[in-house]
Parts: sequence; structure tokens; C-alpha cells
Amino acid sequence: MTTNPPENPIPVGPSLALMIFFLLGVLMTQSWLDTEAIANQFLAPQSWLNLHQTMGTRVELVEKTPLPHTTFVSAAIIYTSCLLMTFLFALLVRLASIRSLSAFSLSTFPSRISRYAFPLALPAAWSLLEILNAFLGSQFLTEFLLFIPPFIAALTFASLMTTLTTTNAISHLAPSAYRLAPYLLAFIALSTFMNFGLYFSLNTPHGDTAMYEEHLWNFLHGKGFRSYLDQGLFLGEHIQFIHLFLIPVYILYPSHLTMELCETIALASGAIPIYWMTRRNTSSHAAAMSLSICYLLYSPMHFLDIEIDLKSFRPEAFGIPLLLFTLDQYDRNRIKSFLALLAFTTITVKEDYAIIVSSLGTWMLLDVLVTRYIFRSGTLAGSPGATAGSPSSADHKLQPSTNASTSDTLSSQRLAPNAQRLLLPLSLIAAGAIYLKLALATIVWFRSGVEVHYAGYFTRFGKSTSDIIWTMLTNPLFVLNEFATWSTFLYAVMLLVPLAFLPVFTLRSIAALPIFILLCLNEVAHDPRHHFHAPIIPLLFWAAATAGLPNAAKLLGGIRAWGLGISQKQDREGEAASEPLSSLPPRIALSKTGATAGSPSSADRALPPLSNTSIINSPSSQRIAPSAQRLTPLLATFAAFSAWGSAFTLSISPLSLVFWDPYSNWNYNALYIPGERAKQFEKVLSQIPTDANVASTDYPHTRFTHFHRSYDYSNYKRKVAGNTTGVPDDTNYIVIDTKHHYSTIKSPDQIPQLRDHPDQWELLPDQTNGYFLVLKRK
Repeated sequence: MTTNPPENPIPVGPSLALMIFFLLGVLMTQSWLDTEAIANQFLAPQSWLNLHQTMGTRVELVEKTPLPHTTFVSAAIIYTSCLLMTFLFALLVRLASIRSLSAFSLSTFPSRISRYAFPLALPAAWSLLEILNAFLGSQFLTEFLLFIPPFIAALTFASLMTTLTTTNAISHLAPSAYRLAPYLLAFIALSTFMNFGLYFSLNTPHGDTAMYEEHLWNFLHGKGFRSYLDQGLFLGEHIQFIHLFLIPVYILYPSHLTMELCETIALASGAIPIYWMTRRNTSSHAAAMSLSICYLLYSPMHFLDIEIDLKSFRPEAFGIPLLLFTLDQYDRNRIKSFLALLAFTTITVKEDYAIIVSSLGTWMLLDVLVTRYIFRSGTLAGSPGATAGSPSSADHKLQPSTNASTSDTLSSQRLAPNAQRLLLPLSLIAAGAIYLKLALATIVWFRSGVEVHYAGYFTRFGKSTSDIIWTMLTNPLFVLNEFATWSTFLYAVMLLVPLAFLPVFTLRSIAALPIFILLCLNEVAHDPRHHFHAPIIPLLFWAAATAGLPNAAKLLGGIRAWGLGISQKQDREGEAASEPLSSLPPRIALSKTGATAGSPSSADRALPPLSNTSIINSPSSQRIAPSAQRLTPLLATFAAFSAWGSAFTLSISPLSLVFWDPYSNWNYNALYIPGERAKQFEKVLSQIPTDANVASTDYPHTRFTHFHRSYDYSNYKRKVAGNTTGVPDDTNYIVIDTKHHYSTIKSPDQIPQLRDHPDQWELLPDQTNGYFLVLKRK
């Protein structure tokens, strides 16, 4: 009697790989749990020790340093729990998208086992590298293995989520940018909760945050465009006045909270041009939605809303959506709108956006040169008249023409000398350099000849701005030596992992290189958790949306087809219906799509600059193979999950572990829920009249910006205090916060004014149980 073979036999090879990968993943978990430097990237030190105590781990103390010895079984339980949690997240994603849960059917598991094994390859690779390093003893590998775990976790999570959700979770939705609304509202709601929570918990600093609200208040009340932190008018710090455009809204409710809400809405709106650009260049609504969601989950963007040191309002944050809308105009071939928005953004947001102007011009110039001199002998994929910046030029491979006569004409048009093609790039390069020089000269003039303050960020290269620029231009080896460090690599990984490395697949990322070099040479901040990286975010997403994503899909589609032995011609079968349209001259193809030149619909579908064809001729849509077209939304989904996974360890938002960790410095209860300190401060406000001049420490200072004068009480020398660390002579009250972790004064005997000038100051009776000290001038 014969027996029928099982309907879904379990493949031996993939099953064995899955088992080996799992075991290596357990070893990785064991190492991570035992290594304090790695574990503390996920958990606060006390939470890490509590976890070991819960697992019953034997912990040795060597020179007061805990050395746990996690058992293999305990590590297996933790690793399995993480995998099950990921499975639960995938289930929730599918439920949220109202899709069938058939992908989780156990009957389909054998046929999908190789697909489930692949995401576990990264943890396995980490374990193998650790084993290898045990024999090599390489310092390089040791450092690499120490700082890479958060990114291993993020990419593993993204791979698992992409695999478990099977198809793009939003691919069934009708194509419309309005589908972004729930995600935008969710981002705004969570960010508003955090910003408002910081404010009401007295955790919003005045310096570099509420001082910008003081700018508006003082400007409207005739005190000048300044706060009293500044050495004079704020233009002596930066050419930055974009926040003055908030005045019409600010007048309705003059509060720092109004500005926080406006900034949050502005940051969220950046997802809209990303959607437009992605859909235009991929013809995929699902890919556009996923990359827009990736932006909303992108942890470096989150730090423009609330920085790692809790500075929660920066005018340069408005530059992110502005530059994205600017680049969208370029992508639509609306050059005049592009130039107008670029000029507005550069002039109002901050002077360092001039570097972006020159960087864009440099990339366009390189694109023109590559198009003319390297691809001279072939017909470039894409449209006639493709110019610098068009994805139909150097960003895409040469494609054979379907119309020889048309090809010859178009090729001669592309390669003929044309001064207009060089005019825009050269103009942008010159304009950026000239404006930056003028802006720096203006700042120095407002500072009465004193060097700009951020020259101190690059002291290795010189003392003045001119010295710094000269050193960087004339000593490239020194610059390269300072640039080529682990810190630079880590900075790049923190920017690119949440974007699934999509910008790497296009030469457009060259436009981000100059600002990235400056970010890495900055001696103040060495990662994208402050505000300095604001200008690079729009460039990375522009590169990913317009070329990186379609190029990555083409590359992986080609690799897949090669692996399966599928020729390009075979892969294109089934595309016959679109071929006759694609072979028509561009203007005829445009009319066939039902669009007319100048109509809103045609503008939305237009290719990037100076291209006169419809989206059907885009090399990133029609000209890529069907397999690559199917990969496009999958890669965008992977990017969204990469951003989500990265937020677990790189963010301080509700997506992060530190937000919920009770022992973390960024725990929600400690930062966003008003505690006793915030309640006691209300008693301080009731003691001080609004027409008083008040000097206060940083966090209470936020609440005094509407008083007659609000001065800073710190160890910094201020011009209003005669360039001393004291308080101005017209100060009526001094308010000192004694309980904040930045506070240096804890008791009255530590107050210099009370100690050195008891005849001028008196200490008011304490009504706050020691939380605040209030001095009044006699």
C-alpha cells in the first residue's frame, strides 16, 4: 500500500538554516545581555540589572562592575519573546489594514520556511563575527560589534515585519494623499502630548527653545527681535526669522505652546511632498504611502521636534517641510517656483541652508557633465531634454530606443552644447556661496565685529570662519583624517538605517555630502539627536523618493531575475499593452494619458525638471521590469519598518524603549506628567508681579518671557549683565530651581547675590518645600 506524500513537505535545507540561525540568534542575545555596553543601548542600567535578577542570573562584581552570566535557556526565552512580539506587531498591522490573516495559517508555514529564515540571518552574522573575533582579537571588530547591535535589531525587525505582513499593508487602498491623514494626525497628537507635557512639567528649557517665543513677544511689544540671552538683536546669532511668520497665529494665543503646535504640524506636513514625489517616480501609491510613513517614524526627524536634551522648538525645523516642498517643485519641472521657494527657505530659515543651495547646484552640474561626456555614445533612459537632476539622466542606465529616428534627434539635442543646461547649476553654486559670505558678514556686523559663535564648533581648523574655510579647502588630507572616524560611520548609519539605505542607491545623495561632512566635523554634536542635521533630512528623503527607491528596486529585481535565470525580455512579458504607448514620441504619449500641458493633472504626473513626457515614460516606472515594479512597494514597506525598528533604540518617542523604561532619564512619567516640582512652581508665579524684571534659571525662565524683562540666571556671561555672570542692575527678582538635575544651587548659602550683597537682596519665605528659592531686591 502506497502513501501519498504530504501536501506541503518541509524543505530540509531552509529548515536547517532556520534552526542554525535561531541558535546563533540565541547566542547573540546571550552576549548582548552579558555585555553592559550593549545592554545599556536598550535598557537603563538599573533595568538591565533587574532583568538579570528576574531571570535568576548569576552576577559577579569585578571592581564594582557587574558581570552577569546569562544561561543559554534564559537567552532563548528572551530571544523567542522578541520574535513573538514581532509576530504580534505584524498581526496588528494586518488587522489595522483590514486584510486577510491567511498569511499566518500554519498550513502555509512549510512553503514559507525559507522566507522566515532570511530575516534571522543578521543576528546569526553578528554571532559568527563575535566567534571570529574571539580568535582574531581585533580592536576594529570589537568596536564594530559593540555599537552595531541597535541597527542589527532594527533591520531584523524590519525584515521580519516585511516578511510576516507578506504584502504591503496599504496596497489595497484607493490611491490618494488623503490616506496620509490618520498618520499625520497620530504624529501630531503624540508630539503635541510630549511637547505640552514638557511645558506643564516645567521641563521645557528657555535657552534654544522658549527664547524663540520671547523673540515674538518682544518684537510685538517694541523690545526688538531678541531675547535677553542674545548679545543684541538675534540677527547677531543667525540670519533666521522664519518664526516671525507665526505671528498671525501667535497673536490669537500668545504662548510658547502655540509655537510648539505649529512646529509639529509643519514637521508632519513634510510627509505630503514625499508622497507626491514617490508616487510620481514609482507610479505606486503603496510605495508612496510607505515612504511617507517612514518619514513620520524617522527618529532623526523626531529629534527636530524634541532634542535629546529636551530643546523642543527650533526654527530650522520649518526648513525640513519647506525644502521638501521646494524639491517637489523641482521634481514637477516648476523651476520658477523651485527657485522662489529655495530662496525663501535659505533667507528665512538659517544661513547654513546656503550650503544646500550650492550642493544642489554642484549635483546638477555633475549630472550635466556625466550626461554629456560619459553617456555621449548612448541614448539615456528617459525623456528628451532631460536636464540636471532628472532621474532620466545619470541616475539611470542606458536603454535602447524603440524609435531610431526619434532617438537620433533626441540624442543630438541632449549632447549638443547648451549654455542653458549649465546656467541653473552654476547660478545655484554661485548664489549659495555669495549669500553665505554676505550672511556671515551681516552676523559679524550685528555682533560688533565679534566672530560668529559657531566658529567655536570647528576649533581644530582655525579660530575664525575664514581660517576654518581656508583650512578645509587647502588641507584635504587633514580634513579626511578628521572625517574618517568611527563617529562618522556611526552618524551615517544612524541617518541611513531608518531609511533602509535607500539614498545610497542614487547619485542624488551627493547633494547631501557637503553638509554631512560639516556635521561629522562638528565638535559639539556627533550624532543626529540635536538640531544640526536638519538640512540633510529633506535631501535624503528627496534622493530616496525620486531615484533611490526605484533604483534599488531595479537592482534587486535584476539580481532576482538573474538568480532565477529570467531574461529581461521574459520579465517584460505581459507588458505589451503599454509598449505601443511607450514607443510613441513623448508629446503624443502625454496626450494619450489624458493629460494636457499646464493642467493640474499633468503637472502632478510630470517627470522631474524640463521633461515633457508623461509618467508612462519614466524610467523608474514603465522602463523597469515588472519584477522590479513589484519590489518597489516592498522596499518602501521595508523602509517604513526600518524606521519603526530604529525608533526602539534611537528615539525618545513613545515608540522607544526608554520612553517606557521606569529607570530611564527619558521615561514618560518623569518628563511629561507634571509632578510636585511643577505644582510648587505655581506658588512662585503668584509671588511675582508681571511688570517685574526677573532673572531665573533655565527651566523656570520659560514661564517669565511675558514679564517686563526676563533675564538668564546662569554661569554664562551676558551682555545685559555687563558681560558678567551676575544679573542686570534693574533685576527685581531672582528665581532659582533647586531640584532639577541641572541645578547647581541647592541651598541659600550657595547664592552669590545673597552671600556677597546681603544689603541688596532678601530671601522670601519658602512656600515650595525647598523646590525653589526666590530673592527680592530690597
